[in-house]
Amino acid sequence: MADRRTQEDMIELLHHDHYSCEELANLLELDRHYVEHEALTGHLRAILVDHHIVSISRDAVVDWLRQRHGVVG
Repeated sequence: MADRRTQEDMIELLHHDHYSCEELANLLELDRHYVEHEALTGHLRAILVDHHIVSISRDAVVDWLRQRHGVVG
């Protein structure tokens, strides 16, 4: 039953327009620190407030995946 809940959570995340670092890391199965690093260095566009990542748009994620990871879509 836990796997089903996790799958439902991931499907829910796919419908978001914006993500936190933790949500995006969970969705893409990446380390949260890697996602934070990519956002803080400007490789992944994000809304920052005083060096804190507030939000990452779905469009920014798609662009980042295309540029950095060769994902085409």
